[in-house]
Amino acid sequence: MLPRMVLLCLIVALTAVTATALPGDEPPPWLVQAAASTAPGYDKDVPAVVLHHEQVVTVGSDGRLTTVVTYAVRFLTREGRYYATAGAPYLTNSSKIREMRAWMIPTDGKPIKYGKDRVIDSISDPNDIYNEYRVMLIDAENDAEPGSVFGYQFTSEERPLFQQDIWRFQSRLPTLLSRYRLVLPEGWKASSVTFNRQKVEPSVNASTYTWELNNLPPIRPEAFSPNLINLAPRIAINYFEADSALTTSKTFENWGQVSRWATYLHDPQAVPDANVTAKARELTTNAKTDLERIRAIAQFVQRLQYISIDVGIGKGNGYKPHAAPQVLAKSYGDCKDKANLMRSMLQTLEITSYPIAIYSGDPTFVREEWASPNQFNHIIIAVKVGDDINLPTVIQHPTLGRLLIFDATDEHTPVGDLPDHEQGSLALIIAGDAGTLTRMPVMPPESSQLDRQADVSLSAEGSITATIKERSTGQSAVEERRAFRKLSAGGYKQMIEAWITQGATSARVSRVEP
Repeated sequence: MLPRMVLLCLIVALTAVTATALPGDEPPPWLVQAAASTAPGYDKDVPAVVLHHEQVVTVGSDGRLTTVVTYAVRFLTREGRYYATAGAPYLTNSSKIREMRAWMIPTDGKPIKYGKDRVIDSISDPNDIYNEYRVMLIDAENDAEPGSVFGYQFTSEERPLFQQDIWRFQSRLPTLLSRYRLVLPEGWKASSVTFNRQKVEPSVNASTYTWELNNLPPIRPEAFSPNLINLAPRIAINYFEADSALTTSKTFENWGQVSRWATYLHDPQAVPDANVTAKARELTTNAKTDLERIRAIAQFVQRLQYISIDVGIGKGNGYKPHAAPQVLAKSYGDCKDKANLMRSMLQTLEITSYPIAIYSGDPTFVREEWASPNQFNHIIIAVKVGDDINLPTVIQHPTLGRLLIFDATDEHTPVGDLPDHEQGSLALIIAGDAGTLTRMPVMPPESSQLDRQADVSLSAEGSITATIKERSTGQSAVEERRAFRKLSAGGYKQMIEAWITQGATSARVSRVEP
């Protein structure tokens, strides 16, 4: 998994603590002012309203960032207490949280302050064996009541990998004030791209840039609606020294520059050794065509255990795969490690391939107008193939030729298919100067089918006996294949029985043959 797209899936055991107000615990002026704000009326199902959300980023002459975040929310319903949580993410080796405080202003009574004794330091992604991303938390749900206001402030310091940033003006909650302020050294400038609304122009005072939106309405969840990231307004920002072109390693002017930067990280790690070469030859001993060779190596790589260990993220190592010989020796790796090992093995067979940076989870997420590695969270692979290989996942690249697109991580999607959430995505083919942002293939409807047949016999007494046969292909087969490999024989039969008895409550399954 790539950095900067870390989902904060936090598993935290919190012990209820009753906070009390003490002298000197008064909330700061910005929070008092926010609490005095008058919000318009909202429907009964709106749980809370954000009164104030601001991020002030100060860039030092050496490129180091100091960021101050302030946030205030008023709870409108009992359900709104869910939003009484403060979170401050950081990287263990390249950033730190210098200060973190929070307050609750009840409708009556004295304000409550939450200090260091209420801060919990937690991992940000429990799915990784080791990840340098962590988050400091303050949970105040037990003190939240309708009408009360919760606010927090934290200050962080970091040396960023890129001179780029993203600001999301709101979540689903209505927001009265959302502001991003960038304070640059003298002689620096900034530019921005706006997503999901008309361009938000910054106000500029010397080297300080401020983007602000006010009175944003709630974004209601609706069935089959686009992802929130494609509904809520956000900006992407580049900042740079005015007398230098956008060609440094920290800011990108176009996708070609991103490709060259990423190629520098990926290609040296794909160099095979004797063990990689021997394994590739062993796997393809009986293969007679390039497609058979590609499939043999693909199956092997997909079945390696997925384990993510990210060290040195702040120096770019979150984007850099481990060396192919190391991944083979350890028999595990994450998405970029698996794709890299597959590239290395194919190289020993004189088959050219390229890594592809993609966003996994939403095919509409990546935007062409902002060239940045920050838009990706996953790595797949493009294999150069000849005219004899005709599969739905083959695309024609203007300079690289015919490319077979494949996800070396998803063990349930074989060569010739592509996961639903990657089809149609804009993705970066990492190929030096030839690398481009390219649209991924979309499978034809006939490639994903479910065929269900039932032979039913009705007895004179009115009971029925049925034999149901089901065959799924393409992406329709992925979930079936995943369940079959994950469950025991008994567990798989129970799953089928549960499905059958949803429609016929008294049915009994006598035999399941997968």
